[in-house]
Amino acid sequence: MKVQIYEHVHSDDVRRSIQAGVDFIGVKPGVDGLSEGEVDFDLCRELYEVAARHPDVFCNALTTATETDVIVGVVQRARPDVLHLSGNIHKTPPAQVAEIRRTISPVKVMAAIPVTDESSVELALSYQGVVDYFLLDTPAPDGDIGATGHMHDLTVSADIVRRSQIPVILAGGLEAGNVREAIRRVEPWGVDSFTHTNEPGSRRKNPGLVKAFAAAARG
Repeated sequence: MKVQIYEHVHSDDVRRSIQAGVDFIGVKPGVDGLSEGEVDFDLCRELYEVAARHPDVFCNALTTATETDVIVGVVQRARPDVLHLSGNIHKTPPAQVAEIRRTISPVKVMAAIPVTDESSVELALSYQGVVDYFLLDTPAPDGDIGATGHMHDLTVSADIVRRSQIPVILAGGLEAGNVREAIRRVEPWGVDSFTHTNEPGSRRKNPGLVKAFAAAARG
């Protein structure tokens, strides 16, 4: 079971996440003005350098941008292993994502799929040939995907996993106390946590919560 953790903003948090067994180190590099949880590109690359000492660990760059030039610019400046598209998916159709993927190769592409109802299954499958990973998450009110701290309908996620031909990471309100049951119901390739592994009132990661989440995910 792969484990992905967002959002890393400090090198010590990256080290502790790796020590806890995290496979995908999530970072949100800022494009213009930095919003909460974003880091500038210099710090982003510093965080990746910490992770690069571990060849089995992958570095993600999450963006909510939907314009091709902005997205490609994030990859060029951050230099991640994986580009995580987490903006309004209806503004980045499959043909656009395919073009982005060709442009940034060999960087992999992870598409966040907003899980609402059965229509989410067909939405995910329409991207199957143009991305390398799916991340199934809870949609936010503003159209972006994730960072809500809330779970979605796991029966829909389970259906996507059954029909997907690429690795699927489950996200949305997961923590040490519920991740085993979510894995049992959905059978994903990996699991993701953000909100419930943070320090209270902070964007720093709580090492104890990260360690507990990773341990619970692997049973």
